[in-house]
Amino acid sequence: MRQFNKIKKKEKEFRLLTKELSNLYEAKRGLGVIKLDKPIRNGWVKHLALRDDISRRKDASVFQEIVNHCGVRIWGTDKRQADRAWNNYHSKKNETSFTGIRHLLGEKRKFISSMGRMWFNGFDWEWVPQSGYVKRYFCKVPRHFFVTKYSKSFITHKAIIDPVLESRIEKIEQRLISNEFFHFSSIERRKAISEFYHKKVSRRVHAALHSYDENVFDRNVYRDFNP
Repeated sequence: MRQFNKIKKKEKEFRLLTKELSNLYEAKRGLGVIKLDKPIRNGWVKHLALRDDISRRKDASVFQEIVNHCGVRIWGTDKRQADRAWNNYHSKKNETSFTGIRHLLGEKRKFISSMGRMWFNGFDWEWVPQSGYVKRYFCKVPRHFFVTKYSKSFITHKAIIDPVLESRIEKIEQRLISNEFFHFSSIERRKAISEFYHKKVSRRVHAALHSYDENVFDRNVYRDFNP
């Protein structure tokens, strides 16, 4: 057999395995979960909560909505580990308006009420792999409205496991990361980055430039600095 035909045969086998793996994962998700009769204690969660005096305000529900949608929740086996994970998250990620509250992405802004959106002001752009560049709004709620709290974490549901599915998934994954198919795996990863993400971004950029109005753009971007 010619070398070219050998490569094509391997590539076809790789695609069949990838498709089978995708179907197996879909079948695994379809198994669902079962609710445990008794919850299992499982560590602590560090998060922000409203101060007692703020929770008695008439508009406390607005601030609680902001915490529910944008609040950071960090899990740890104990409070000490939760503290380390909390500090590590905020030191390495630029996703928060201040400690404990994330920025509000434009695609999620519609899930917050109009009163809640009033507490997010100004925006810049953030790269999201699935959507390209999206607007990112900053929370202007005073930081002292919140306090840091720890809550007990419990496991209430358990995933249904099929040993046959798990065994087959493990075998396929081991083959795909082996030297036999490593070349095709790396090619697929590069294609996902260059074709899927970049083409979507390119289409959106062309569409935006086609209807670009410099005056409108400047008013939107600099509305906070040049009222």
